[in-house]
Amino acid sequence: MEEKVCLIEGNNLTEICPYNIMKYASSLKAWQRVRSQGPPETLVRTETRNTEVNRAQMGRYLLEDLPTEAVVKVTVVGLQKQDEGLYQCVIDFSPQDPVILHDRIQLVHCDGEQQGTPTQQVCLLTCGLLLNKPLPCSLVI
Repeated sequence: MEEKVCLIEGNNLTEICPYNIMKYASSLKAWQRVRSQGPPETLVRTETRNTEVNRAQMGRYLLEDLPTEAVVKVTVVGLQKQDEGLYQCVIDFSPQDPVILHDRIQLVHCDGEQQGTPTQQVCLLTCGLLLNKPLPCSLVI
């Protein structure tokens, strides 16, 4: 499966990829770009098998393996238009046979206005008077 994510130039992308702690806690993890032809390109990969925390950085790509939480956290800093494409978090047994941890991420270019705004809570307080008698107030969230 694929999850589409809006690429807005200059923003950062953070993806969380959960994994089976019993099987993969001490395995090497990687973030890969999947091309239409050829093997996936490994952009960043852990080099140690620490069971506390493993961090790896390559250019704009930061990968944090958090075995105590059973997740891989990937951050791409300063997204660029050329980052459009398909990506995946993997257990890096071998380049020919990676285990995909989570839905693949399809980065698609979006304008800033298309991203939408975070859900906002609106609070409306209404009170009224009828024949000089107070009415109950209602709070709508």
